[in-house]
Amino acid sequence: MTIPTTIPAEMHEAIGMIERLGGRTLVDKIVTMFESSARDRFAKLDGFVQAGDAHQISRIGHAMKGSAAQVGATAFRDLAASLEKEAATLDAEGLAALVTRLQAAFAATLEQLAACRSAGAQG
Repeated sequence: MTIPTTIPAEMHEAIGMIERLGGRTLVDKIVTMFESSARDRFAKLDGFVQAGDAHQISRIGHAMKGSAAQVGATAFRDLAASLEKEAATLDAEGLAALVTRLQAAFAATLEQLAACRSAGAQG
């Protein structure tokens, strides 16, 4: 199978491994869970950012980092790791900017996952 350039190699490898373990059904389940949990975490994150709750922001960053790693979403994972590490040191403006970048990375990740799933279905 040819890997489309829009899909990071790490994602292709992660999704391929999931598919080898449990087929397309498992891939679909894990990607759906990844998307759903990230959306839930973003909803909670907004409130924690407004409240200035660095501990909870860091915990969400940690959880997002782990979820992103499972599907090979390295850019999203790296930004989530930054959120985890920097939650206590960034001011409100810095946190808002990081969350905005994280949301953009999430949108890109969803596009990449869709392309990866499509490529897998065709390959």
